[in-house]
Amino acid sequence: MTLSENLRQDLIAENAYAEGDGSGYELLEQLGVDRDSAFADFFAHGTDATYVGVHGHEIDDVIWMIENSGYLEALGSLRNALGLPPELLPLDPFEGGGGFFYSTTDGGVYEIELGEKLQSVVSGESAPDWPDFETFLRWFFGLDG
Repeated sequence: MTLSENLRQDLIAENAYAEGDGSGYELLEQLGVDRDSAFADFFAHGTDATYVGVHGHEIDDVIWMIENSGYLEALGSLRNALGLPPELLPLDPFEGGGGFFYSTTDGGVYEIELGEKLQSVVSGESAPDWPDFETFLRWFFGLDG
């Protein structure tokens, strides 16, 4: 499901989303992302390489990172180092022992930290911290109220 019209308009007002056809869907599909997902919609219309949220966290534009950095290589290394399943895609470089991950399986977003939280996610015992990407974006940009 793509982004709701309300969130789309809020993101346009935040200069985080640009109208138009978007591009990069095929890159996301190679990672197992549904073209019609809110995740694909947001990043295909993204306006920055990195977004800073109201809580001080940063996320990277996944399409930009695939096209302009070593995202795919870093993804493989991070998965191997942490034992992550292939459906989890990092939204940031996992610096400081923590980061946000999008699940291509359930569409949720996990905030993973080294230790217990990581083990809980890897073992499948943990539910996503945000049930869908739209809910995560509302929290990230402070648009949830």
